[in-house]
Amino acid sequence: MYISRIIFTIKDGQQGVFEDTANRIVQIASALPGCRYFGLSKLTNEPTKYMLYEEWDSKQHADVFKASKERNDAVAHVAPTMGGTTVMAEYLAEPQQ
Repeated sequence: MYISRIIFTIKDGQQGVFEDTANRIVQIASALPGCRYFGLSKLTNEPTKYMLYEEWDSKQHADVFKASKERNDAVAHVAPTMGGTTVMAEYLAEPQQ
């Protein structure tokens, strides 16, 4: 299983633009083969920070999504809303027995 966690900092006042686009991507990704979970959360103590958390059956499944036109168009659309550092962590996990 492949897991990715990304924390975004969004420019104050740009949260709506970011959320609208990110929520569309969540719907698209969630429907793809191999997607176990794909969700966006707003950090409770910092209103301009969001976490995108995703789980896929394999890294290959995630890579298909990452190469998709829909995902890349969305990234280009929200790029101007980004402010500050983006933190990303990727994990490969074996199923628990």
